[in-house]
Amino acid sequence: MTSPEVAHKSDPLAQVKELAAGVSVQTQVANRVWLALMTVALVAELPHGADKSPDLSLPFGLGSVGSTYFYPVAFFILVVLAVAFAAAHAQVIRAGVQAQKMLDSLCKVHSGGVDPREMFDMARTPSLNRVAPLAQLAIDQFSATRWWVRILGILYYIVLKLLSVLVYYGLPVWAVWQAYANASRSGLSGIVLSFFAKVPVCAALLALVHVFLSDIQYSSKVVRKLWRTDAPS
Repeated sequence: MTSPEVAHKSDPLAQVKELAAGVSVQTQVANRVWLALMTVALVAELPHGADKSPDLSLPFGLGSVGSTYFYPVAFFILVVLAVAFAAAHAQVIRAGVQAQKMLDSLCKVHSGGVDPREMFDMARTPSLNRVAPLAQLAIDQFSATRWWVRILGILYYIVLKLLSVLVYYGLPVWAVWQAYANASRSGLSGIVLSFFAKVPVCAALLALVHVFLSDIQYSSKVVRKLWRTDAPS
């Protein structure tokens, strides 16, 4: 008799579901950290002083706080969240790459039934910057066998992806840099800003640029898959 473990490993769709579950977990974490980062950035930009007062009025009726303390604290919180977001999305990309390698292997031995890639796309959690399904749908709605339809689908994907990554990564970069600028103007100066602020801001921006370039590299693989009409997400 075949053991449940062996039977599970021999079931391609069961493996696809496990891959989708793993990628989904990483995607959910990245989505939540991005939203947390944007929420903190919004709160950090909302406070404002009145009549040139050094105190800042916090939103949601939280009172007021001195700008000398508020902006540096907000800056360091944003740096931590930016690095956490970059690390989380880096894991999404790594998980996606590994999943696609496994799907390539499963597709070679797949015969009949639901296509492993289609099952993977249906089972995984959407990401805030996932736009490939729109291009896939456009290609499917027209004749996927026509080369000009695939080219238009690819152009559609590229435009949507560029817009999404500019927002998805541009807002965190802006948030960190704006927080650094506010901290610099808050009266905190000297050794504190020269080391304990400049080093973290450089590290956070480097992490964001790194994951941005990695996302672009992964997107180039999606374009190649779209040309074959079996794009990964």
